[in-house]
Amino acid sequence: MTARPLAQVPLSTIVREWGRLGLVGFGGPPTHIALLRQMCVEERGWLSEHEFEDAIATTNLLPGPASTQLAIFCAWRLRGRLGALVGGLCFILPGLVMILASRCCSSPLTLRCG
Repeated sequence: MTARPLAQVPLSTIVREWGRLGLVGFGGPPTHIALLRQMCVEERGWLSEHEFEDAIATTNLLPGPASTQLAIFCAWRLRGRLGALVGGLCFILPGLVMILASRCCSSPLTLRCG
């Protein structure tokens, strides 16, 4: 059985919401999961509580960061493959950019930025 994406949520909504999670989700996986639950289940009603809990259980069985996988799953359920790609990038890139920027600023002798 293959799950179909839910009603087509605009990609602009996925970019905005998953980008916001990527920017403000400091605290690691517990924070990310709580923010995803709040957005996808409680506020927007995009996913049921049961489906969200099943997704958490599944991502905890997979190797790698469970909260990132959960963010990608939620975006996939809303917009299919394109949603998963866009949601994943918007969730991951803000933190990556901040890490690289702090690395460039913190140790100018070992890494030249520019």
